[in-house]
Formats: sequence, C-alpha cells, structure tokens
Amino acid sequence: MVNSKILLLTNLEPESASLMKMAIGMSNEKGSKLSILHVKTPLSVVNMENQLTAKRAIYDDHRTTLKKLEELLAPIPLHRNVTLGVRYGHLKSTVKEYAKEYDPDIIIVGSKKPKRLAFMGDGLVNWLTKKFKNIIVANPDESLRLQIKQLVI
Repeated sequence: MVNSKILLLTNLEPESASLMKMAIGMSNEKGSKLSILHVKTPLSVVNMENQLTAKRAIYDDHRTTLKKLEELLAPIPLHRNVTLGVRYGHLKSTVKEYAKEYDPDIIIVGSKKPKRLAFMGDGLVNWLTKKFKNIIVANPDESLRLQIKQLVI
C-alpha cells in the first residue's frame, strides 16, 4: 500500500544517479510513490521559427531526456512505484504546477556549490523552502545524504 508521495527534482547531472538511489531507497522503505521530474525551458530545446519543427524538436528532446532518466535509473535495483516526467516551461512555475498536481509529501532536490554569489533574487532551493513544508536538500557529499536519510526515515 502506498502511503505517501515523494517528488525528486533532477537536472540530469552525473550526481543525479546517487540522488535517485537515495530517493528510491527512501520510497521503498516508506512504501511511497516516487516521481522523478526534470524541467527544461523550451528555448533550450527549440531554436527554430517554424511551429512544426518546434513541436518535433520538443518531442525528440522529450524522448531522449526520458531515455537519459531511464539510463540513470537502470543500475538501481528495486525501483518500484517510480514514474518519470519531463516538463517544459519556466522552472519555478512548472515545479509549482507539477507539485500541485502530484501533491507530494516530500520534495527532494539536489544542491551544489554556487559558482557565484547570488545577490539578485534567490534560487530554486530557497524558493522551494519558502513554498513547501517538507523539503530535503541533498548535497553530493555522501555523508550528508546519509544524515538526511536517517533524519527523514
């Protein structure tokens, strides 16, 4: 029986595989459904003016992105109750829309060291912590992920 829902936001970086492994382990232990979401801006995919070629580019990109997600997921054993998703749009509004649809109990997002100081506005992680209650921000550092996992489970 599925008791809760977990949403994992991924950027398809190599570190995403270890984050997926952690999220799958957590969802298996809790008996939760897990949704793995990757969000892209349409402008990163479409660089043509024709509507038909734009639709084709998005369709092709959607297929290849899902394939990348499946490749990251393949080596991880026991991944049940997992759905993969790719959405196109503004990052924050697309995540907000999907979270409203999916209604997760826990949102997991990876963090990395900032390359520059963020004086103007805040990033996705800060925005998520303001909008949602149960956020896990996982660092690529293995020891921190284990500490977070022990706190949540």
